[in-house]
Amino acid sequence: MTTSSANSSPTLPRRSRTKLLAAFARIGEERGEDVLISLFADHITEVDSINQHLQTIHTKEAPNITMDSNMQAGLMLVSSVLEITS
Repeated sequence: MTTSSANSSPTLPRRSRTKLLAAFARIGEERGEDVLISLFADHITEVDSINQHLQTIHTKEAPNITMDSNMQAGLMLVSSVLEITS
């Protein structure tokens, strides 16, 4: 390694920097999902639980869905969006 005269921090040759960056990228690819899961494990668990509950509700309520209820839900959604944007 050589040192720059402008500052005292060491500099790496271009080839070494390229290898180092490639190694960091490989680590990121290999461990990225593990890091994401460890950081957001509680949230992932909660979202999965919510998704399971919504699926259960959908399965139970699917026979009760009619064209009228779909139109009512659509109108409520449009009304809510208009209220938010106003």
